[in-house]
Amino acid sequence: MELLQMKYYKAVVEAGSINGAAKVLRMTQPPVSMQIRLLEKELGCTLFARGNRKIKLTEEGKIFYDYVVRILNMTESATTSVLDCHTANMGTLHIGVVSSIAELAVQRWFKGFSQKYPLVNYKIYEGDSYGILEKLKTRVIDVAIIRRPFSARGVLTYSLAPQSLLAIGTKTYLQAWPEQITIKQLEALPLIVYRRWANILDNAFAVKGYSPRIICVAEDVRTCMSWAAAGLGVAIAPRDIWQSEPRKNLMVSTIKGLTPMAETTLVLNENGCDTAVGRAFAEYFRAQNGL
Repeated sequence: MELLQMKYYKAVVEAGSINGAAKVLRMTQPPVSMQIRLLEKELGCTLFARGNRKIKLTEEGKIFYDYVVRILNMTESATTSVLDCHTANMGTLHIGVVSSIAELAVQRWFKGFSQKYPLVNYKIYEGDSYGILEKLKTRVIDVAIIRRPFSARGVLTYSLAPQSLLAIGTKTYLQAWPEQITIKQLEALPLIVYRRWANILDNAFAVKGYSPRIICVAEDVRTCMSWAAAGLGVAIAPRDIWQSEPRKNLMVSTIKGLTPMAETTLVLNENGCDTAVGRAFAEYFRAQNGL
């Protein structure tokens, strides 16, 4: 089995057909078909069903595709690591950033790091914490900045201090509590929460015997903020979200009696970072935050 065969297979899967892959690879179709047949012969299975215009992966084909992506990513990472192993002054930083702190990261870390290393380029991958962790483990990215909670098994983590949680809403909801609000008071308000925190918040209320009215569960904290700005309810979000995206028509109240959570965390693979530029960013992040 050769890397070239894996590249052909990946191209076929992503193009949806052998003909489409041949066009992407700027080849004729027969050599691509031949390499796929050789792969199937070596693996002793059929990787995708023939006969349709668009291929359909078999179960074996899906498993093999996952491994192919990981192997090719690691191969690319190995090449980059060798080229960049001695200097952080240039090259490309591949970094994953959870969507909810993308703006904060620009102001707090990327701006200063780019001034210190002006020749460095960036490839930024946004998404949720779990998707970014997968990219880190498969070496698509060098480092990640995400939020807790997540499983830290197999990775190195450097977390900032926990963020206090805020209730964020219009005057209609929060005018009576401009500085602090209790969990009991939150129970009476229509709440908008981030999906990853929904169970944690439910448990916090349940311990007190409260039953809050959660009107919206969203995939992104910024969506929660938008709903709050529209006057639809009260968003629960960490303080740094408010600091990076304040809105004139909104008020905030610190939530009393709710354990701080959602620590912003720098994550590296358990053996550290493969590239010099990744190591330089990790050192910069830690120095800026006293970690």
